[in-house]
Amino acid sequence: MMGDGPTSSGNATIVQKADGTSLAKVAPGDYFVSTKAVQIVTVLGSCVAACIRDPFAGVGGMNHFMLPMGDADRADSWGGGASAANRFGNFAMENLINTIIKMGGTRTNFEVKLFGGGKILDISADVGATNVDFAMRYLATENIPITSHDVGHDYARKVLYEPKTGRARMKKLRDVYTGYVVKSEKKMLQNVVATPTEGSIELF
Repeated sequence: MMGDGPTSSGNATIVQKADGTSLAKVAPGDYFVSTKAVQIVTVLGSCVAACIRDPFAGVGGMNHFMLPMGDADRADSWGGGASAANRFGNFAMENLINTIIKMGGTRTNFEVKLFGGGKILDISADVGATNVDFAMRYLATENIPITSHDVGHDYARKVLYEPKTGRARMKKLRDVYTGYVVKSEKKMLQNVVATPTEGSIELF
């Protein structure tokens, strides 16, 4: 039983579709958790999104982070706003997990679907691989099983996730769509100061 608590939480943009259903758009630094039959959508390049849910409690959600690790004391240099810290994996994972628990989920019931981490940026460092490595090690440390994943490779992705059912659909984005994602990620990364898990990353 979920009780009389909130049915959703997070900082995603909510859109009401013509058929009456809700769509939560998760951008970098956003996350969204719900107990209702909503859809969560995001677009990923080198970023990673974790889709986590408790199938027994019927609560789950998605995050979207750009780089593995950040220092909370330096949040003002990350671009400001409520989503600044959540652009980093350590904050994005912790906030998503804690919110699911607050809304009735139990950590030992969690299952995860992991997406993103593509090598699409024309820079020396493989930011996507670093993000994937962080997410894999974080979940292993927390003993949270990954039930399915599509990570790495050389393409961007659009992911649609239904936390109530656990259904996830993914579309590979190429050509002009990948170009748009690359341009968007470069612009955001230029404003981010990070201390990744494996030393510094030279972005540009």
